[in-house]
Amino acid sequence: GADRAALDAVTIGAASHHLRVPARWAFPLPLALPSVHAAGLMCTGGAVWSQLVQRRLPRSLKVAVVGDGAAGELAARMAVALGFETYTMSLGASDAPASDAADAADAAGTSPIRGVRESLDTSNDEHLRLHGGSFDVLLCTSSQEHLTLSPALGFLKRGGALFLAGMHAKGLTLEPRVVQDRRLQLVGSAAPSRKEMLSMRSFTAKHRL
Repeated sequence: GADRAALDAVTIGAASHHLRVPARWAFPLPLALPSVHAAGLMCTGGAVWSQLVQRRLPRSLKVAVVGDGAAGELAARMAVALGFETYTMSLGASDAPASDAADAADAAGTSPIRGVRESLDTSNDEHLRLHGGSFDVLLCTSSQEHLTLSPALGFLKRGGALFLAGMHAKGLTLEPRVVQDRRLQLVGSAAPSRKEMLSMRSFTAKHRL
């Protein structure tokens, strides 16, 4: 009896205990991956995985994850597990407030995420001096309403790339001249194939991400 025109938790099935769908829409789960965790991988997880895997990037790449919260942590853990030299990066005062634990880690220049080399701040001159022009990829998962990436461009190598993964920002600010002069790429995430989704689930289960 629900109003099918209303996209709420009842009509879309998010609150259902059982939901029947065509088999081609469903994915078998590895035994080690609980369904409650697998559900969270369907959105940002797929976007991050496609960015890091579809292009067959060399494992020696230096990658910075721009974004906090669960999406940013998942992206950083995936990048580490895939063998990339991984950092996290905040956009200075424009970033959302971090947790106390993350604040303490940032103050020490370390990261609370295992395997991540360091947490960088684009407003920190010392971080820019040490890491400017050294990153191959900035992987953006930020959920800010308006994302200003201009402060992060100086960290990218000439010919580096900005990968957007599962973002919902209404606005994005870049400096076109810097993008053109340094031949930077702005790459949106393609929808992962069924094979890639299955591969991602097996990988996340194996590495306990």
